[in-house]
Amino acid sequence: MDGTSGIGKRSVLRILFVLVPVFLLTGCPHWPSSENAQYPQGWSDGDRTFFYYTTQGSRLIRRDWFLALERHDSPERFLEDGLKRFGYLPGAQVGLYNPDKLPIGFAADREWIGMTCAACHTSEVTYGGTTLRVDGAPAGADMYEFLAKLDLALRKAANDSA
Repeated sequence: MDGTSGIGKRSVLRILFVLVPVFLLTGCPHWPSSENAQYPQGWSDGDRTFFYYTTQGSRLIRRDWFLALERHDSPERFLEDGLKRFGYLPGAQVGLYNPDKLPIGFAADREWIGMTCAACHTSEVTYGGTTLRVDGAPAGADMYEFLAKLDLALRKAANDSA
């Protein structure tokens, strides 16, 4: 891709960002037929759960604060929609690895909540009524908006006399 070969960087980008998604959406023989499916990447359910909810040492906010925190613009809990309003994927399971039903990519580390790679690298694509989850894909989440609203919610709580 140094300009001397027959294919340039621009052509490679066209292939990656245009042709591959078109192939996946129209002609991929492995496209699942169920409504909420996982793209067949060879991951077990255990691998996926580990990727979503195992702490990587990040400490964003105290767990008890995060679970009780209200939004800055309403009395609704900050986590009520699973942070879907910021583009994160709500966690569907409650269990050993996700007892607090945190969004995908948010992990509890004793008394702290932090983010994992899965928060920014798990995505869903919907086509023809089928939603396909792709682990490792870039997420459509807005981390900067999430952090800004988290800051506003914490300021509201700190200034609340109750």
